[in-house]
Amino acid sequence: MDGKNGYFSSDRSGGFGATDLYRVRLPENQIDVTVVKGIVKDAATNAPVTAYISVEYQDDDYMLQGTYASNSNNGKFLLVLDPGAGYRVLIEADGYQSQELELFYPKNGFQEVIRDFKLTKNP
Repeated sequence: MDGKNGYFSSDRSGGFGATDLYRVRLPENQIDVTVVKGIVKDAATNAPVTAYISVEYQDDDYMLQGTYASNSNNGKFLLVLDPGAGYRVLIEADGYQSQELELFYPKNGFQEVIRDFKLTKNP
């Protein structure tokens, strides 16, 4: 990622399939955005895990910011967050103990953060 382009998927009319990927050019002036990317893995085997990630704002009575899913083949995920806000993140996967954490990244222009998660299987 170069901070100059943004990507999103949509099922808008006029597309080529069920869900299409689109690229948008971001403004030349610096924008404040934090991209958190990583891999959800099995804690014992390091195998990729398909997980669902819920992100809530902490200061808006935990209003939902977004729901995300890790890639079913490789466990990779990508979150796009507004820096300067606090978030509560819940990672859930079938057959695994859920994991909850709080995140905060200060405003610092465009920043990319690598953050992997290891989930433990249910007893």
